[in-house]
Amino acid sequence: MEFGFKFFVFIVFMSLVSFATAYLAYAMVIKYWGKEGNRAKFGQYIIVPAIIVFYNMIIFRSIESGYHWLIGSIPLLLVGGLAIYYYFFENRALGGEPEEIKYTYEEPEPKRRSKKSERIHEARRKRGRE
Repeated sequence: MEFGFKFFVFIVFMSLVSFATAYLAYAMVIKYWGKEGNRAKFGQYIIVPAIIVFYNMIIFRSIESGYHWLIGSIPLLLVGGLAIYYYFFENRALGGEPEEIKYTYEEPEPKRRSKKSERIHEARRKRGRE
């Protein structure tokens, strides 16, 4: 019974670690290569999954030594550190005061009409349809 519970906890732990690793890898790809372009697509479709698989293999290899909990907690601590940093230092708290959004409205340019279209509209105006 103990092996089943321990295995379940390890699977949940690995799911959280994989998510945190994916978040960190995707954030680095976006930061350095952007969201669009060939390098960004290569990073998003190839590099991020490769980093996830590579890090999971490192954790699986460390099971025998007993350090897999410590090695797996590194991405979780980094994501937690990022959350704390943005909460306190970047002032992006969810419950904080929202930034004021200023909307600007520009008058649209009047439509340009051809001479033929002007004649048609003038005729409609005379008939009282426009």
